[in-house]
Amino acid sequence: MQANLIVERNGRKRTAWYEAEGARVKVSSRCRTIKEAEAWLRPKEVPPGSLRQGEFYFVPVPHDEIGDPDKPDGYEQTSQYSWRAERWMHWAYLDAKARHCPEECRVRLVWGETAFIGRKGRIRTHRWEARPRVFVSGSVSHPEHGDLELPQHEGGWWYEVIPNRAHGPWRPGHSRFGGGID
Repeated sequence: MQANLIVERNGRKRTAWYEAEGARVKVSSRCRTIKEAEAWLRPKEVPPGSLRQGEFYFVPVPHDEIGDPDKPDGYEQTSQYSWRAERWMHWAYLDAKARHCPEECRVRLVWGETAFIGRKGRIRTHRWEARPRVFVSGSVSHPEHGDLELPQHEGGWWYEVIPNRAHGPWRPGHSRFGGGID
């Protein structure tokens, strides 16, 4: 894989682009080398050396941390005025353009409502929705990147999919396939 770092100057403004595998992504203007650009693109929760295909990193996850993707939708009351719900979904693709096709993909959605005591002792509530967590196993195919075989690891066979920093994390509320990533 040939990667390039392209720096453009417009007066005092400097723009840096990381280019690899036919795709071009804007990176921090502080990046001076290809290694710095690749390190900037990798989110903090992704360890160095993780498997990558295009804009997605694949981080091994122990099976106990995921829970049971086959269980039905759940709802639980966490306190007298708070609740939490969980739902598992299947995605056919990781991106909206249907290019990254995993063999098996499960998405965990969690949302709920939290209660707290506000001003003057009144109970206030706050609805929340967590970012989706995307897990894949098997292989992931892509017409340009080829097939990525995800090997079984000591914790099992599931990998968490984390988009690079240029795309940002999965967004709450985008529970359709692809999670809003182009």
